[in-house]
Amino acid sequence: MKGISSFIEYTLVIMLGIVLVTAVTLVAYSFYDTAVKTAIKGELRQIAVQTSESVVKIYEIGKNSQTNPPINSTMQIATLSIPLPRQLAGKNYKITLIPSGSLWATVSNITMNQIPVSYVGITTSKVVTETTQEPLLSSSQDMPNIDVAIEGSSLVTNSTLTYYRYNINGNITDAIILGTSNIFIQLTGVS
Repeated sequence: MKGISSFIEYTLVIMLGIVLVTAVTLVAYSFYDTAVKTAIKGELRQIAVQTSESVVKIYEIGKNSQTNPPINSTMQIATLSIPLPRQLAGKNYKITLIPSGSLWATVSNITMNQIPVSYVGITTSKVVTETTQEPLLSSSQDMPNIDVAIEGSSLVTNSTLTYYRYNINGNITDAIILGTSNIFIQLTGVS
């Protein structure tokens, strides 16, 4: 009987050791995963702010330009390359410019004096940065109100902002595009 009890004792010690090693590994991985996600989220936020500042910079350059294109044509006014890291913590990411307008509205339902009230808040333009690999994280940055249409989405390989001015039947409109774009669409409403 003494040999069997020693065997059971060793087996229990080994099983307890395996459980402890597994628990320590899970806790360490949890801390590692949280640290990586926090670092990526911070870098995404920083890139969104940097992109927003670059949009404002090219906006100032474009608005100060006195150049006007001929009727029914488009003219490139300025180009600005945004220096960005190729990856964040070994993960690929993309940047998207979301234009403001009536299409991007937030509706909040609040209660005032026991009366339900809906509040519609029109948002400003946004810069959204997001990873394209696990962990899928994103960050957004509101942009200052500017009277120029913005749009575009880009992986880091083409992080160039371009300021265009186009003249359609005498109506001059400016636009800032992120990345390459063959067509510019400005939504004014949905019916």
